[in-house]
This record gives sequence, C-alpha cells and structure tokens, in this order.
Amino acid sequence: MEDQTHLISCDKGILGGIPVLPGTRVPAKTLLDYIQKGSCLDDYLDDFPTVTHLQAHELLARLQSGALAVRLTFLPEGVVVTASCGETILDAALENGVGLEHECGGNCACTTCQLYVVTGGENLSIPEEVELDRLSTAEGLQANSRLGCQALLTGGDVTVHLIDSGADKAV
Repeated sequence: MEDQTHLISCDKGILGGIPVLPGTRVPAKTLLDYIQKGSCLDDYLDDFPTVTHLQAHELLARLQSGALAVRLTFLPEGVVVTASCGETILDAALENGVGLEHECGGNCACTTCQLYVVTGGENLSIPEEVELDRLSTAEGLQANSRLGCQALLTGGDVTVHLIDSGADKAV
C-alpha cells in the first residue's frame, strides 16, 4: 500500500514549489480544475499516467474537505480569503471579489498586479525569470515585490499588501 502521509510535495526545485503529487510533476490543483470543468477522475488519470488511482482519490478527498486550503490576507483592507494550493494570488483575489488590478489579464505582460508580500513569502512559488524581468520595470519595486499573476500559493498563510496604483508605492 502506498504511503499517504506525503500526498503533496512542495519542493522549490520542482516547478518552483507548486504543490505536486510525489513522484510526478503534476500540480495538485489540476485535479480540482478537471472536476470543476465537469471531467471525470478517469479522464484525469488518462491524461496524467504518472498519477496513481490511490493518489487521485486521496487528493480529491483532501481538496473537497478543504484540507489543502490556504489563508490569504489582503492589506490594507484586512480582507481574509480561503484559496487553494496552486492558485495564483490574482486568481484568489478575483474569485473572492478583491480588487487587484491586472491590465494584461494575468499574463505577466504588465506590472499592475504588483503587490508586497508582508508575511508568508516562503509559502509562495519561487519567482521565475519572466516575473523578475517584468518586476525590474515596476514602479515602487521592493525586495518583497511580487506579481499577483505569477505568485503561486504553495501552502500556509500568506499576507500581502495591495498597492494603490494612484498612490505612492512605498509601504
């Protein structure tokens, strides 16, 4: 029988720390995406042959129970939302009615979704080169700057400070 104690792996060396199923490079969130789109578990297993039937069933149970939920706090308003591992901060904001600008539609083609990570930076994916390049052009760049469209939640609490585009970007 498989060891289920390590259902999710968040190795920063594998896909930048996105939660994956151990022994695969399959992000855990893909199963939830399949189910939400109306696909069945067999379709998922056919498309991702490295995932075992047991892994998929256990992951589905955990996703449905909220066991892989992440608490994300948006400052300065103090809005607290529950998001899923593997979601971007932008996705979580949009799903919960939090106003986070994103002129390019979340494609890393602008810096309007720039935000400052206050706590929980270790619970986000490692910034990839494309994000770092884009951030290098951002107004108000700080060491804790991230793009909401690129920062993936990998588990654990995260607090971010949203930047008011019309205000001074120093926090």
